[in-house]
Amino acid sequence: MSPTILLTRPESRNNTQPFEQLALTVLTQPTIELLPPESWEPVDAVLRPMFDGENVFDWLVFSSANGVDFFFDRANSLQNDFALPQSLRIIVTGSGTDDALLKRTGRRADIVPETFDAEGMLRHLVPEAVGKRFLILRASRGRNVLRPTLLKAGGIVTEIVVYRSVDVARADPAILDKMERGEIDWTTATSSAIARSLVRLFGERLNRTKIVSISPLTSTVLRELGCPPFLEAKIASINGIVNVLKTFTP
Repeated sequence: MSPTILLTRPESRNNTQPFEQLALTVLTQPTIELLPPESWEPVDAVLRPMFDGENVFDWLVFSSANGVDFFFDRANSLQNDFALPQSLRIIVTGSGTDDALLKRTGRRADIVPETFDAEGMLRHLVPEAVGKRFLILRASRGRNVLRPTLLKAGGIVTEIVVYRSVDVARADPAILDKMERGEIDWTTATSSAIARSLVRLFGERLNRTKIVSISPLTSTVLRELGCPPFLEAKIASINGIVNVLKTFTP
């Protein structure tokens, strides 16, 4: 019988294929949901000048592929032929976010930092922040690192929520039962929000599975919650999780 892995990202983000290629039996249990912001007005306010061909920003900052998708979904719902100004530089966290940007715009980010986190972006942005105009597109929750650091470095920063991250209320009873019985070999934790919701949903049952963390930050949250990861990806991406699992799966 093949080992079992539980994927815990939002349903629209769970890609089972890389794990099935490892001969794993894949189960899914989203721990958070992704929803539009409570109001689109702040997003629309920055889109309107772009629709008119104006470029009121120097840098566009995406911290996730989710942000890319929600932003361009909104833009395209208002203007079918929407395109970003070519002079606007883009920085993203990670190769997955860069792939999402390519899919939506046909262009790659100008910078994809070596470390897929806020600190990685800041290492590139802070040295040239003085007087530069930054548009940060983010989730409703998460670390508040980029804006204050760029402001302190002399940047002009606009930060907008383009989607909400909301905890799933309860787990599927069948998944709970499998976790209780120790029938889930691996469980993924791919963000701090997912880690917190995962522990809330499963509690001590997580002692009966091996958690695979996507990053040091996520691992820290898991440890603080009393559920240390068994493995941590060397690169903060789904491919990073797949690669670290290869060592432990046939």
